[in-house]
Amino acid sequence: MRDDLKETQRALVLKADLPGLKKEEVTLKVEDEKILHLKGKQNMDREEAADGATKMWHHRGRTVGKFNRKLELPEKVNVYAISARMKDGVLTVIRAIHIYD
Repeated sequence: MRDDLKETQRALVLKADLPGLKKEEVTLKVEDEKILHLKGKQNMDREEAADGATKMWHHRGRTVGKFNRKLELPEKVNVYAISARMKDGVLTVIRAIHIYD
């Protein structure tokens, strides 16, 4: 899994590349109001030939296996305002930032 975390004027934005995963296969939660925890598992494709034999891979460059990422959030992040969406294998999580006058 590859990810980017950036801060805009109003939000903290996480984008994580999760190719081939469905949103149901990813767990996202906030721990202790300051840790964003993202985890899941990318499974290896098991393709079989028409006769039932397993195909032999000559090269395998895609990442497979479990991932578990914990990101510490800045204090100014509003842990109660979160939105997340999964589109085209990219998870986008947006956390509102408290705006102080």
